Amino acid sequence: MGLAAILAGQLQELKGKRVAVLVGSANMELDLVRQCVDRALVLDDRVSRFTVQLGDWPGDMAKLLDMLAREDVRLLDVCHRRYSDKAELFKAQVECVVETRDKTQNCQLRRTMSDRYPTLRWLDR
Repeated sequence: MGLAAILAGQLQELKGKRVAVLVGSANMELDLVRQCVDRALVLDDRVSRFTVQLGDWPGDMAKLLDMLAREDVRLLDVCHRRYSDKAELFKAQVECVVETRDKTQNCQLRRTMSDRYPTLRWLDR
């Protein structure tokens, strides 16, 4: 409310002065706060989604997860589909959502993943 009042020009006595506005979430539901944070991470290129086809053999999924761990990214979600119309025979379609520290790490991850997985597709926001 304080920020809204300042932006609306309702507090003329503060014009030209340095002002601190306390922004809290006491009047917002926790789910809404989480959605706002999640959206900000996506807009800042810190959250990315991708799909990749992996062999449906023991250890192939572990290799992908190991690569993500070596790149020091946070895995937010993973969906492994063995039976999909988009996957070839003896392949699995994997979709991941990952969080990086910053845009630089995101770019590095994209280069590393693209070099290793020719079927990699980055999904739009």
